[in-house]
Amino acid sequence: MGRKLIETAVSVAAFFAIWTFMRDGCFERAEDVDAIHAENALHARERAAAIPPDFVVPDSFPELLTALERLTGSAPVPFVGERDWEAPVPSDGFAFRARSDTLAEALADTLTRLVRPKGFHTFSYASGAGIGPSYVVAMPTPDWYSSIELVATTGNPSPSSKEIVSWFRTLEREQPFTITDIGRDHVGGRFLGALKDPGALARRFNDFCPDIVTQGTRSVRNLEIELRESQYLYCWWD
Repeated sequence: MGRKLIETAVSVAAFFAIWTFMRDGCFERAEDVDAIHAENALHARERAAAIPPDFVVPDSFPELLTALERLTGSAPVPFVGERDWEAPVPSDGFAFRARSDTLAEALADTLTRLVRPKGFHTFSYASGAGIGPSYVVAMPTPDWYSSIELVATTGNPSPSSKEIVSWFRTLEREQPFTITDIGRDHVGGRFLGALKDPGALARRFNDFCPDIVTQGTRSVRNLEIELRESQYLYCWWD
């Protein structure tokens, strides 16, 4: 009798663990709001340090290139979309090597907000499918969706670049954001205002790119808190 009770208890526990997994995309972990606050504060310091106080917003694309050369300490190189076993795809953009991915992301995060009204955008990019040097890329257009297709961001192999662009276009109409980080397997950026429904948004991200939960926040609840606290958006497909 005792053994049957134990087996029943184990079965019930297993059921609730599986239910939690199906609900949140992974096994539940208690949220750590203090850690999220600390990470947000760190990102804020990085952004503040990336752009000097006397920075003047460029009015033209050549001026943006000159500014990035000064901010990164590196010369521009033509940016191309890398392709596995295929010829690179040329573009009108230029890439500047940054000393770290932290600097590249901080520069792109701040610069895009400043220069997109002028008709340009920037994004951080790591070559070699994310394992090579980090760059800040400047593009002479405000259309970051064309950059996602140029980089050929995919979900290995699904969703396709076009599906990713379509998903983000729909989201942008409902909850405006900037895109400031584009890679072969990820897209990142920042929301521009308070989130209308962080819980629904977290579930939506989990459905589209579940790796951000299974390999990142570990629960949809944690993702909800992170989205609300940081206003960062991020999708990756491993």
